[in-house]
Amino acid sequence: MPDEPPSPNEKLSTIDSYKIAADASMKKINESWLIFSIFWAATALLLVALFQSSDSHFVAIKWIVIPMAGLILSITWSLIQYRVLGWVEFYEKIVNYSEDELNPLPKYRIGETNPNKVKGFSIRWIMRGIPILGVAAWIFILGFGLGFGLCYTI
Repeated sequence: MPDEPPSPNEKLSTIDSYKIAADASMKKINESWLIFSIFWAATALLLVALFQSSDSHFVAIKWIVIPMAGLILSITWSLIQYRVLGWVEFYEKIVNYSEDELNPLPKYRIGETNPNKVKGFSIRWIMRGIPILGVAAWIFILGFGLGFGLCYTI
């Protein structure tokens, strides 16, 4: 019967799942921020390399090779970020389900039903969108580089 209280073993299993999911969610959130930081730093290095003055023989190559590297980097970043944030959402669903089953006092909840949850917008859509903007920017720079390279070699 669905209205019966959970057995002690089921309740223990739910508590274990809750702890594991809460810890895993926090680890994935930290991992997501680490990935975000590393890829921002790598993108900044590519942009610095792109705008450094160099010998005129390498100008056309520079405006093609560096944007290609940036494009590959941004696509990789987008795929990794999408996967990590997907795991965060998966673990948060387990936390929410466990809280529904365990029914702790509201002040002890860490999921969606926590009354003390910080209000405002989620940063996740920004973390998913910035790599896509990076892809678009590198495509634009590559297009400029191809046009510049063709004009420069003629």
